[in-house]
Amino acid sequence: MNLPANDIRWIEMKVLLQEHRELRDNIIEKYRDFSELDRKLHTLILSAADNPFINDFIELISVIFHFHYQWDNKNLHARNILAVEEHLALIVKIVIKDDLAAIAALRKHLQTARKSLMDSICLN
Repeated sequence: MNLPANDIRWIEMKVLLQEHRELRDNIIEKYRDFSELDRKLHTLILSAADNPFINDFIELISVIFHFHYQWDNKNLHARNILAVEEHLALIVKIVIKDDLAAIAALRKHLQTARKSLMDSICLN
């Protein structure tokens, strides 16, 4: 949220907003495309830390999470619809620079993701 106005990541966030809107509009056929948008969003957010350690492990975390997440296909369509909506809520708050609402939206999304992951672990 504290990046300079001319930072390229603001443009990248607006592009992600459009990509999420397009996915939402075509979610019935393209719900499996969510994992790539998820990776892009979380990578972009974490890139603002300018931390090489984070940059190195974000890809690994994404692969592990989505690999496991995809194995439990129960409700995958519904989970991805919800996740896209949560991403949209978060991205809009970031783009308009409403930091408190963005933090709340991110917490909600991470709680949902954690619950989905825990549910899939408990089912296996």
